[in-house]
Order: sequence, then C-alpha cells, then structure tokens
Amino acid sequence: MEKVHILLIEPDESTAAFLRQMLSRVGFQIQVVSSGKEGLINAWRDQPDIIVLELNLPDLDGLEVVRKLRGDQRTSRKMIVGLTSRSQPEDTIAGLEAGLNQYIVKQADAFDTLLRYLAGEQRAGQLRQKVKGPIPSNHLIAFLSAKGGVGTSSLCINVAGQITRQDSKHTVVVLDLVLPIGSLAQITGSKRPIDLVQLTKMSSGELTSEYLRKNLPAPKSWGFYLVPGCNDPHQAVNLQTDRLSPIIQTLQAAFTYLIVDIGRNLSHLAMLVLRQADAIVMILTPDEPGISSSHIVMNYLLEEGVIKDRLLFLCNRPLATEGLNVDAIEAALGHEINISIPNMGARFHLANTLHAPLHLRCPEEPATIAINRFSANLLQHLKQAGDKVRLP
Repeated sequence: MEKVHILLIEPDESTAAFLRQMLSRVGFQIQVVSSGKEGLINAWRDQPDIIVLELNLPDLDGLEVVRKLRGDQRTSRKMIVGLTSRSQPEDTIAGLEAGLNQYIVKQADAFDTLLRYLAGEQRAGQLRQKVKGPIPSNHLIAFLSAKGGVGTSSLCINVAGQITRQDSKHTVVVLDLVLPIGSLAQITGSKRPIDLVQLTKMSSGELTSEYLRKNLPAPKSWGFYLVPGCNDPHQAVNLQTDRLSPIIQTLQAAFTYLIVDIGRNLSHLAMLVLRQADAIVMILTPDEPGISSSHIVMNYLLEEGVIKDRLLFLCNRPLATEGLNVDAIEAALGHEINISIPNMGARFHLANTLHAPLHLRCPEEPATIAINRFSANLLQHLKQAGDKVRLP
C-alpha cells in the first residue's frame, strides 16, 4: 500500500521544514511548495490525496486558491485543510465557505490538532486507499431550485430511486439538507432512527462508513439509504455546521452516490455541497418568474466557481397549464433544458402520500418515463465527467 500524498502550501521555510519532517515521520508522503500558483499547478498535475495550506500566501489569497481547487474537477473533491495564522472567527467562517474541510489556527497545539484530524479521517475511510487496480469513483449530486413549491424533493428521491435500479451494483444515500425541516423522511415513510443533527454531534472516530451503512434508515421500496433532516425546529438549531463537511466526506466514502436535496437554499452550508458536486440538478417551472429566478441563481453559481457543464436543468410542470415551451425556456435561460416532466395532476401527490416511488405507483405515466430517462442521462453525464477527469 502506497503512502498518502500530502501537498503542503507553506511560504515560511522553517514551518514547512518542521511539517515535512513530522508528517513524514508518521508515514505521509510530503510535497512542499511556497506559493499559491505553485500549489495550484502541483495539485492539478500530481493529484495529492490531501492539500494543507497557509492562507497568507505571497502571491495569491489562500481563499482564492481554495476556490480554484474546488472549482476544478481535478481537485473539487480533495481534502483541503487550512493550517493558518488567520485566527479570527470570521476567518474560520470564510475558510469553510470557500471550501476548506477543516480550519486549524497555528498555535501551540496546531500540529497535534492536524494529526488528530488526519488520523480521524483515515479511520473514517475518507482518505482514498492506495491499492493497485481501479478505484471506484463516487459521485455527489445536488438538487436545487430557485423557488419553493416546484417539486424538488419529490423529484430528488424519485431520481435517486431510479439510480438504485439502473446501477444496482452500487449504493445510494440521500441527504436531506432542506433546513430547518426537510420532507424526505415523510415522503419515503422513514421512521427517523437517526437524523442529520444527531450525526453532527458525533466525533470523526464514531462516524465511520460502517456505522452509517449499519444505522441509516433504508426506506422500504426506494432502494437507497437516507439521512433525514430534523423533524423538530427546536432541535434543528443545534445543527453543528462545522461537522457537515466531514459528514459529507464519510457519506461519499461509504456510498457510491451521495444525492443531496438542498431545496431553495444558497447558504454557506449549501455552497459547501454545490462547489463539490459532480452534477447540480436545478428544478424550474415553465413560467417567466421561475425562469428568471433560475437564471439569477445559475449566474450566481457560475460567479462562485461552479463549472457550467455540471448544471442540469429539469423543467417540472406541476400545474395543468403548459406554460412556456422548451425552446422559449432555453432562450430565456441561456442553457439547455435536459428534460421536461409532464403534468401528473394529483397522482404525484398521491404517490408521495402512499410513500411510494413513481415507478411502482405509476409505471406507465409519461412523467415516470421521463424521470427514468433523465436518471439514465444523469448516470451517463457522471460517467463522461469522470472519463474527462481521468484523461492524462
């Protein structure tokens, strides 16, 4: 088994020498550069397992380096740790919002904190194991909308259910990140033995892949595992936001597909997911306000470094009125509509009430067929994106 490769971006020579010596001593392979530009070049070229960086760099702002790493498919899902002299609370928030997995301030116990974090991540299975032969490529998919009431959660879980059917060799987990209260447990009939708030209270040593596979609910008939949102607003305020990144990484290590229902949410928590997502499925309705709002959100994501090729648009027609046609929507949006879901009337709501996926309740319905086709296209999109990343 090969050593885990750490790229260290540290401008101070004495600090870099100390970290190289100490991390090498405990078994890591260390590569050191002193500037942001060198860090980006080496990260994209050499594909380290972990990137540790000081945010105060001589040429680029460290937060900009993190955003560039998160915005590029080659490094979007790497573990990135800030080991920095920036010590204000607002610095920590800015670092996590930019895409850091962990923020460590340089102080007396900083090296021990770094070692404990890396050791905890290894125990949780979040570092890629260095083994010979092909390594499975896990995927993060986010479902997002620019306004409420467009069926994002219902479409999210039905696409997830189809992925479990179409790629039955691999596992799927769905994370309900619609705060303060999500609806996925209610739609799927899950009993919520554990929810997201409870997971954030667990340490890295407790929160392992094995624990998740054993304890997460697997709603009957759906085929996937579920991380429910909290069903009590009073408890939802106890969500420990700094634990979200480790939870997402552990979920990605434990399951082949992590599908996140974000809903109408562009908070810093949502952006942590969106910047790392291999595909972002935006749900919109065929009316001018919905299209305009979706256009604004799309432009915001692009400004935040999300790659345009990762955006997929699903037009849902929840009302009997047809609204604008696909050509008109694409012209107004400036982006291709990947699929249009025909109106189902009350049957979609009935399927949700019965906790049943559409392919079981309404297998011949045009909307069900469209969702099946979109799910197949989504899997192909992920495969093609993975092939592009692996090209030399």
